[in-house]
Amino acid sequence: VEEIQPEPVKADEPKKPIIVIAEYIWVSDYEQGTICSKTKTLVFNTNEISIRDIRQKTYNGMLTGEVEDDKSSDIILQPVYICNDPIRGNPNILVLCETFHIDGQPTVNNKRNELARMIETKEVFEKHEPWFSFKQEISVKDEKSVEIEGNSYCKVGKNTGKFRVLMNQFYVWCLKAGINITGFNSSSSTSKWEFTIGPGFGVRTSDDLIFTRYLLKRITEITDVNISINEYLDGEKMSLKMYYSIKDMRKEDGDEVVDKTIEKLKRKHKDFIKLFGTKQDSKFTHGIGTNTTSIKYPVIAKVDKRNKYLVDNRILSNADPYIIAKNIFETICN
Repeated sequence: VEEIQPEPVKADEPKKPIIVIAEYIWVSDYEQGTICSKTKTLVFNTNEISIRDIRQKTYNGMLTGEVEDDKSSDIILQPVYICNDPIRGNPNILVLCETFHIDGQPTVNNKRNELARMIETKEVFEKHEPWFSFKQEISVKDEKSVEIEGNSYCKVGKNTGKFRVLMNQFYVWCLKAGINITGFNSSSSTSKWEFTIGPGFGVRTSDDLIFTRYLLKRITEITDVNISINEYLDGEKMSLKMYYSIKDMRKEDGDEVVDKTIEKLKRKHKDFIKLFGTKQDSKFTHGIGTNTTSIKYPVIAKVDKRNKYLVDNRILSNADPYIIAKNIFETICN
């Protein structure tokens, strides 16, 4: 009888490591719109990467102007949120970081953890279910930019839509990254554009806005176009509008809750204008469908019995989205 030989045992072939380029991103100065980044190569054994897999890094706080001496100038980059890198492509990632001194204290520009601790608590999130979105105004210019007389709001054409191709590329980048961008259009002048982030729950809406500001800066590195959130256009500084709502406003006939919310916002108006950058002599105003008042109650929200929200028109374009959201929801959820 022929002896049956056992099949040779094959050793598992070692898996090839997955090499990922990670761009660590943080904000070092909101007022000036300064966003910084460092590139690092990471190696993984799986393509399922979570935020827990991303290592901390450090940077020199003296060189960014955040630390005055070298006794403790290292600042820790703590990864908090990742998304796809639309520029380098998969499997590479963008890593948003909070910043901490070596004693564990957040840096002066790290307001994200304050918003997260407040808005994602059981008391606030489950009871009020706050959602919000941002409409960011920006200026887009090149050396040949000439302002065309008249209003360019939402108009199409060779003159009024000059930077549409660039804005569309930015929009596609955001979608590839997984950023919750939901629209864009030209604004009141040929150099002014605006885009919308959200709506969403929790801190991620603010995170997504920071990622968009980073991508806009990357566009200026590969084109001859200047993009800014700090400039004056049409004699007025550009704005960052915030749309927001809480659970009771979205119940059947939430007009009473909307009215109470407006009164809460009115009582805090003087405090808010210091944070928002609004003119100090501005008075609190509100109205239905009004775009020049402090607070707008949109017409479509007014007639919708179950999806009511407000729009804050007081915020300047370079504001810190974490500070804004934290103060708004601390007020209206109280």
